Amino acid sequence: EEIEEVEASDPLPIDIVLAKERKREISDYLKMLSEEQKEVIILKYYHGLKAKEIANILDCRAATIKSRLRLGIRKLQELMREGGKNE
Repeated sequence: EEIEEVEASDPLPIDIVLAKERKREISDYLKMLSEEQKEVIILKYYHGLKAKEIANILDCRAATIKSRLRLGIRKLQELMREGGKNE
């Protein structure tokens, strides 16, 4: 039988599975944040919006958005470090 060569740029199946698991894990941690923090993190990192754009959408100041992002990211880091035990 002929074995097809895997191109170096093709992700390995294990990498695909791990990436999906990581996304699911992050999604679970996002659910533990306040609605305000979750909202700005999703708009920033999933939709690629800037703080000023998010502020316009949510009708608040860019400084408020930056604060929510900072606090939300800090909380996510804590949750991930501790395995989500401290909600």
